[in-house]
Amino acid sequence: MAPAPPRVASLSWEQTPKSGTSDPGKADAEELLEDNGARSSEVTVEITQPTTTEHSGLTPRAMVVGSSSQKALRPQMSRLSYASRISADLVSEAMTEVLQGIEPLGAYCTRLVRYHSRLLVGSIVLVAIGVAGGMAIEGWSFLTSLYVIVQISTTIGYGDVTVDREWMQLFMTVYVLLSLLVVANFLNVLLNAVIERQRTAMLESLVKLQVAVHSKIHNKRDARRRLGKFNEVVVSGILFVFAIVVGMVFFRIVERCTCSYGVSGIRGCDNSSYEMCVSTGGHEHTFITTFYMAVITVTTVGFGDYTPKSTAGRIFGIFWMTLGVAATGFFISAVSKIIAKDPDNEIGGAEAIDEAIFQSMDKDGNGYLTKAEYTRFVLVRHGFLPLDVLREIDEKFDSMDMHRRGRVTFHMVQQAADLARASSDPKAPETD
Repeated sequence: MAPAPPRVASLSWEQTPKSGTSDPGKADAEELLEDNGARSSEVTVEITQPTTTEHSGLTPRAMVVGSSSQKALRPQMSRLSYASRISADLVSEAMTEVLQGIEPLGAYCTRLVRYHSRLLVGSIVLVAIGVAGGMAIEGWSFLTSLYVIVQISTTIGYGDVTVDREWMQLFMTVYVLLSLLVVANFLNVLLNAVIERQRTAMLESLVKLQVAVHSKIHNKRDARRRLGKFNEVVVSGILFVFAIVVGMVFFRIVERCTCSYGVSGIRGCDNSSYEMCVSTGGHEHTFITTFYMAVITVTTVGFGDYTPKSTAGRIFGIFWMTLGVAATGFFISAVSKIIAKDPDNEIGGAEAIDEAIFQSMDKDGNGYLTKAEYTRFVLVRHGFLPLDVLREIDEKFDSMDMHRRGRVTFHMVQQAADLARASSDPKAPETD
């Protein structure tokens, strides 16, 4: 019996109506191949582009044709070099993003900001009040005031610019509490979402690389199971080190020696040249001091002996401190998952289920345990999903499942959406 031809992932474009309806035949080629036992580096990817110049209304389409076994693919792949395998993987990843319609980062941030619009408005108002208070009461410049507010929101607190007047001290007592509740919370939501998105993309690339080069790792699921936590440490560590290195290089170049300005300026210091700055008592930076300053800053220790001094340094520092602190949080969290294991997070198998636990899992009491029931129990039991969130998920689904059959059609989803809009807008027309 002749062996079946190797599978081919065919990615093409198909003209569809402009109404925005999705093509039911569209699928992610990479996931289809992986689910059928083939690695993305072990297939041939054919890419065709539309012949028409009208791009609106075009949607990508993926098909997997033919079938084969791993044995049929190996002789062909043995003729490919390592570089070509990686190239095929990158092409597959790029086309997968097109197929899935991954949201651009700018659009994602815009949607996130709209969702947290009240928190954004509150943060802007508080920052404006803090900057205005520093300028009016302490006589700081706009940049210095904003620089201090960022120190408060990130909890770095260098102490290089201090509060001297009692009215400002009373103002700061209240302002710090409000800032941590509103501004710091908004920054945490926004930066965590953005950095988590970037971290996820880097993790996916690392997993693909491990599948391509490691002989004992056969697919992405296997890579995540074997090296998942270590991969998180590697990726988070890259972001953490990147934040430190960027700070080191910037301040070594820009603030090799500076006289500062404003309330932190050095009297009699001449900033006209490096030699004059050093001879007149300016602040000097070496690679060791910039490394020390970067680590002390992004970890929020903030001793204050080395801080941004120049105008350029403080403008850069406003963004660098914010992003660096967020990257440090991800790195510490990833390392903690390895060195400080929580026994409650260890998911047990059949040996950990007794009759009482089984009964608590069996929500419908029919004597059978479904995969959904087991998943719900594990998610709540180990704290992966709060119980109130699970209840909200159930309520959302029940609002669509009007007949209580445990499944919904798209028509039922549309009906539930129409009812929700009608209830929120009394003037909306009734639907059939």
